[in-house]
Amino acid sequence: MIYVFAALACELDPLLHALKADPLPASGPVRQWQTHDRPVRLVLTGTGPLKAAACVSSVLQGARRPEDLLLSLGTCASLHGGHMKGEICRINRITDLASQHSFYPDPVLAVPLREASILTGAQLLEKQQASVWYMKQPSLLPELYDMECAAVFAAAHLYLGSHQMVFLRLVSDFGDADVSREEVISLQTQALPVYLNALDAMEAFASSFLSKPAEPEAEDEAVSAFLQDIHATCAMRLQMEQLLRYARLTGFPTEEVLSRFRAEGKLPCPSKKEGVSLLAAFEHELQFFGS
Repeated sequence: MIYVFAALACELDPLLHALKADPLPASGPVRQWQTHDRPVRLVLTGTGPLKAAACVSSVLQGARRPEDLLLSLGTCASLHGGHMKGEICRINRITDLASQHSFYPDPVLAVPLREASILTGAQLLEKQQASVWYMKQPSLLPELYDMECAAVFAAAHLYLGSHQMVFLRLVSDFGDADVSREEVISLQTQALPVYLNALDAMEAFASSFLSKPAEPEAEDEAVSAFLQDIHATCAMRLQMEQLLRYARLTGFPTEEVLSRFRAEGKLPCPSKKEGVSLLAAFEHELQFFGS
């Protein structure tokens, strides 16, 4: 299943009509639609990080299949004028304004768009505020601003790997004016070909790669020994299985890294606590492989 999340109805309406999606019976406050001829579910999260996180977590509780994907759509503001109104960007770095923590959706799934970084805050952007940020750290400031990206990623990462998520944002303003519902619908309608192409690419990616069983080496002795030596729980084993699928797609040298961990004396771990940390270290090396 491809789960498409957007905060506002006007951001989602053009795609809903293009896909001829029908509303699902209400099972709570979350509004969802399902397409008939393709595995796409569209979801309205509501505005802001709290609503977005709660909605994504609620919907993705059953998303445990390796071929499940997430597409996050929405509008955003350009922080310092580096983008044109109506431009669509693929987000490669998401920074949460409150915690200053950054997330990195992985670009293994090919969507040929200009890439950009984004800052997520809990309030609407004010141009004066953006100017202050830019003066303080122009080289570090993300290019775009929205109110949901970081929350969507953090909540979705409990269920999906970073390579299963695509974030697209359409520049609707520059933090200097309100944008009407009609203008957002117009911009999103113009963006429909991009969104439909992204969905096509995601379906092809899921059927060609993610739905295939892991390669034989994923079950070799080195991986089995690693799981045993980190005192892996069932959840940790499932996480490792997901990481191994991604490693296969990117050519990551899994056995070399595990051998280095052992040579450095990190294995076996004295307890599950250290095992969790080492699994996180493996994921970190995989995430930044080739960068």
